[in-house]
Amino acid sequence: MYSKTLLDEYLKAKKFTQYKQAAAELGFSTAYIAKVNTGREEFTEETALYIAVECGMDTQEVIMKLAEARAKTPQAKSVWSQVLKRYCAGREAASCAGLSAIAAISMAKFNFALCILC
Repeated sequence: MYSKTLLDEYLKAKKFTQYKQAAAELGFSTAYIAKVNTGREEFTEETALYIAVECGMDTQEVIMKLAEARAKTPQAKSVWSQVLKRYCAGREAASCAGLSAIAAISMAKFNFALCILC
């Protein structure tokens, strides 16, 4: 069912109001897009990557979520879910570290500016 989320993101990014617009743009039939919309069909990795790039999404995360959605057994779904959690947690930690570094640099400049004013 993850492909429906991708499809909705694509509609938003392209400012489309109808699924048939997305179908035409992506080169699919409206019947196929209807199957994706109802969760009966998942996009291929290639289509998911194309949509991710067009929407500015994290391509690695998109592929992992697609694999989780396509997994056939509860065990496989669980493994993909764990992989995604680790990936997202690592990405958030790296983002927080980067923001902390930016804040430290900004504070140093702020303190320097205060010293000049004194």
